[in-house]
Amino acid sequence: MKLRGDSLDYHNGQAFTTKDKDNDPWKASSYNNNCGIFRQGAWWYKTCAYSNLNGLYIEGGQENNIKGIVWDRWKASQYSMKSSSMMIRRM
Repeated sequence: MKLRGDSLDYHNGQAFTTKDKDNDPWKASSYNNNCGIFRQGAWWYKTCAYSNLNGLYIEGGQENNIKGIVWDRWKASQYSMKSSSMMIRRM
């Protein structure tokens, strides 16, 4: 198991991408060069994702499903979590 940590740091500086608004630099013509289409979600994608808390709900604990709710530093980039919460605090 990987150590817990920041799986969002990879995405720093990225614009938010959705299925209908491609703002990521990822290139794959089969998905219109849009990671939001490939991952079936919306996120600050770079060349896709090390985290995706807006991914599809897939039965928790399912491995090898990159379209699910993932946080790479928790288990692995393809381990779909059952749920997630994002909390923001002032620094």
